[in-house]
Amino acid sequence: PDGGEASDRVLQRAGAAHPRVMRAMPRLLADAGYRLLGMRSYPVTDIGRADFFRSALSSLAGQLPATGAMSARQAADLAERLRRASEGNRFFGAMTFYTYIAVRPG
Repeated sequence: PDGGEASDRVLQRAGAAHPRVMRAMPRLLADAGYRLLGMRSYPVTDIGRADFFRSALSSLAGQLPATGAMSARQAADLAERLRRASEGNRFFGAMTFYTYIAVRPG
């Protein structure tokens, strides 16, 4: 009902220990004496049905309460809503993986 805004915040909080580290990585590498040679990004998106995210849906009911993000009942309800959304071709899930290629001169 919220269009995903509330569940996005919960999933981001529960799933990422350092959600902004990749944004800071160019500076962190430079501060540590590394030279950034390149990067790659790999977006993964499921629209309609959960394909990539299918296995994640079954783990939410255990993962979210373990991180303190929500109660077991709330997590089970969220996982069920997302599963039904996938079955009804109404699912949306997206994630981007990043790789940095850097060397330390010398």
